[in-house]
Amino acid sequence: MPTTTTIFQASDLSRRGRAVLDTARDGLARIRDTDGESLIVAREEAYEAMRQQLLVFRELADAMASYITLDRAVDHEHRRPSLAELGSWTWLRHLPAEDAAEFVRDISEALYASCRELSASPLAEVIEAWRATAEALSDPLSRETLLGQGSSDDYVEADRPEAEVDTPLASNA
Repeated sequence: MPTTTTIFQASDLSRRGRAVLDTARDGLARIRDTDGESLIVAREEAYEAMRQQLLVFRELADAMASYITLDRAVDHEHRRPSLAELGSWTWLRHLPAEDAAEFVRDISEALYASCRELSASPLAEVIEAWRATAEALSDPLSRETLLGQGSSDDYVEADRPEAEVDTPLASNA
């Protein structure tokens, strides 16, 4: 069912102010200024909800652009992506090359969920988990500990600790 939009004139603000406000309370009021510019009056909570949605859309658009560039570099060219191809995810350079493809798959699923839910939360959770991994791997010692090749020589057998027996102190009598 199509809805009609009432367009008020600038002069209506002084003559029919209550009607303009009531219309804005019901959704939005469009006011045509004397220079022809169209202005919108709406409830603050409606404006804030639209502003928040716009922020989510911008975040998803940025992530989608980074995802597409990275996906092309990882899946189609079979080489390590350059910093420019990592987009806003430059911290990925600390991950092993084989993890890039897994990151792309995870981001793809998170982007889908975020778009369907109109929420950046699924995307943010995946990015935060991967960023934590990349930060841990950015330290050379941590990287060697986490990804290094271990051998049986790196481990030794330890004896079970024995409980110490309390002995009374010898007295000097």
